[in-house]
Amino acid sequence: MTYPNSAAPQKSKTLVWVAIGMGIVFVLLLIAGGILAFMLLNGKDKKASEPKEGTSTSAPAPQPKPKPPASDNGGDEPAPKPQPNPGGSQPNPNPAPAPGPNPAPAPGPDPAPQPNPGPNPKPGGPDPAPGPNAGGGYVPPDQVGEFKVDSTLPPFNFGDTEKAYSSPNSTASFWVQVFNDPENGKIWVQDIDATGTQIGNWKCQEDAFADSGGDCYAQGPEGAIVLIMASGVKDLNEIAQFGDQLAEESQKPIE
Repeated sequence: MTYPNSAAPQKSKTLVWVAIGMGIVFVLLLIAGGILAFMLLNGKDKKASEPKEGTSTSAPAPQPKPKPPASDNGGDEPAPKPQPNPGGSQPNPNPAPAPGPNPAPAPGPDPAPQPNPGPNPKPGGPDPAPGPNAGGGYVPPDQVGEFKVDSTLPPFNFGDTEKAYSSPNSTASFWVQVFNDPENGKIWVQDIDATGTQIGNWKCQEDAFADSGGDCYAQGPEGAIVLIMASGVKDLNEIAQFGDQLAEESQKPIE
């Protein structure tokens, strides 16, 4: 047997418990909100009370400005800078030295230039000596023994000075090349210097490009390189003999 309205008391109890639970949750939320609000307010108060780093409570006192020096008139205006005296004498930073006790000698005529001593011949024979040349350097003479300068012979134009010699009594012809710069002259005679034969003061070598020819060279006391190029000679000794005669003629005084 069932009673009418028996489910109503049960439903009302459930609603009561749900309401109580919601009330408890609401109270807990209020408590948590209050605690959180208290903590936030407390943190803001601490930050506001703490001083910031790098700041001071009082500003430094301003430094007093330096007072300009008093003028000669007793006022506060600064004294003017002294102006240079245009009419006065200026000090000389570099005074001239006082004359010494020994006066300078009176000007007189220049002494005559002394002639240069002639070159000393070597034991093996005379060296080619510098001849007369207004421009400086050695100039060969116009005649060496029976050989005279022959302008009909073709020039080679190797050296600074060149003279060609021939003789009606000989089939030989000689070309004398003078190199005033020793470094330049050594370039022309480097083959002779390396493989040539020493004959007295001359170093000689046969010339394969000339008919019965050869070359000899020597260096004089002034450093000039004298190169003798020959054709139509018997042997290298004939070129060396011509070179010795050339040196002897160069050492003769000018008449």
